[in-house]
Amino acid sequence: MHPGQLLPHAPYIAAVDRELGARGIPPGRLWTYGAAYPGQPPATTPAEQRLCALLEWDPSRCGPGMTWHWGVDTGWRCARTGRGGRRLASTTQTLWPPVYAAPAVLADVAQALIRGQRPVPCDQAGEWRGAAQVRDAVEKFRSAPPAH
Repeated sequence: MHPGQLLPHAPYIAAVDRELGARGIPPGRLWTYGAAYPGQPPATTPAEQRLCALLEWDPSRCGPGMTWHWGVDTGWRCARTGRGGRRLASTTQTLWPPVYAAPAVLADVAQALIRGQRPVPCDQAGEWRGAAQVRDAVEKFRSAPPAH
């Protein structure tokens, strides 16, 4: 991928980051990236890339730290982390929202987790209003010929 090319899922992750920031709980780190699928050689074409994002809150900001991972094929997962960002054993869980959950719903979940509360299940949460455009952009991205 050309270094200046925007990944197709970046607008969604930016919307989530904006909502978290508006609530006063922005992640300390945020990456939006494309990578090879596990067990596969390095991705050389857009179609071979899994599109992902990683959001991290360190322990100094929210008790045990927290990491969220998003994948275009899997949706959201979270885990508690300790010193050095290491995932704590048996803390990884899938979040209930759909793949393109509304950022406000995700911010509700993040607020509860950061406060050490159990979040209310939100499996009926609506999708983000830009989900259809991002899905289209992902399809175009994956069907694009390799850049030379």
